Amino acid sequence: MTARLEIALPVATEEGPLPDFLYHGTSTRYLKQILRKGLAPCHMTGAVLMCCYADDPVIAWHHAECMAEAEDADPVLFRIPITRFDTGKFTLDDKFVELGPSAGRGVAAYVAAGEAKWENAPWTWRSMLHAAGAVGYVDTVPVSRDDLVASDGCPEAAA
Repeated sequence: MTARLEIALPVATEEGPLPDFLYHGTSTRYLKQILRKGLAPCHMTGAVLMCCYADDPVIAWHHAECMAEAEDADPVLFRIPITRFDTGKFTLDDKFVELGPSAGRGVAAYVAAGEAKWENAPWTWRSMLHAAGAVGYVDTVPVSRDDLVASDGCPEAAA
């Protein structure tokens, strides 16, 4: 019999550090508009309009590559300081809510913890950012070319 790997699911508290940066991957199809107007909410889940961010550039770059392929464009990656966000405007990542732990670290956490334990995990934006590496944001974030960190290949994963 194979032993199941035990992991500690995150506890949702207001304490503990947030990452220094969040990442957003998209395609060059939207680059001019984003640089002019900022990263605006564009995904709808239920009644919530949001933009999704990851705490790891590899997760965001994967999304950028998928977007670029679907839109016949090139991928781009933004790195935004956490200080530019209002933490009161974070919410659960829409794809995580719709599909379960569908991206980033969420799949590994789900498999390791088991469905029952996962279902009882604290479902807050902060705990899911820690578990899955992705979070939704319901407001526009101003960005500039200085926030672009990749347009020709994936950066190294965060250390």
